[in-house]
Amino acid sequence: MKRFKLLTGALALFLAVACGPGNLRFAPESDLSSMVDPGLLEASSQKLRLGGRDYIASVLNDVFGSTAVAITDALIKSESGNFGGPCDRYLGDCTEAGESQFAIIPVPTSPRAALLIRACDRLVSNDTAVTFAASQARANPAATLQRPSEEELSALFDLFYPGRPITPEIIANLNEIVIASAGQNQPALDAWRFTLFALCVSPGWQVP
Repeated sequence: MKRFKLLTGALALFLAVACGPGNLRFAPESDLSSMVDPGLLEASSQKLRLGGRDYIASVLNDVFGSTAVAITDALIKSESGNFGGPCDRYLGDCTEAGESQFAIIPVPTSPRAALLIRACDRLVSNDTAVTFAASQARANPAATLQRPSEEELSALFDLFYPGRPITPEIIANLNEIVIASAGQNQPALDAWRFTLFALCVSPGWQVP
């Protein structure tokens, strides 16, 4: 999303809360796709049991709607070597014995993180996908779109982390993204866009 320059500090704050300090390196004046270190997941989640490609694609499709399917098919479901999971004969990643050529339980790697960042970047670059995600969190979807409230930020968090409690610190840092967007006179949809990007690239939701 080369036209969106934003909030390195606010996004770093949120990801530092979500992933732990010391794992992030951001380049200033970068577009969204380059604001996250591809090694973030590898550095912060080395001992975690991550979800496979079907799980990751399913979460993103649920959050962003049918518009997401082409993106997740191309960058997640077709990448069995990076995202793991059962093999798919149609993709040619099964052995003659019907077993996967790759690890069923994936491990954190930089290529996996980079692919997820690319997928998130493409998803939030699509206004239809962002609008769909926002509609699931908005208190009144029929009303004119405004920047997300704290209640709506909590609802966005729940899309990626269902059933997990959100802390006041995470709410505050998500709200910083909204405030920074407002300070740059970005449209209301962009406040949702940037917040969704921060949640999408955060590693924690990849653990089922």
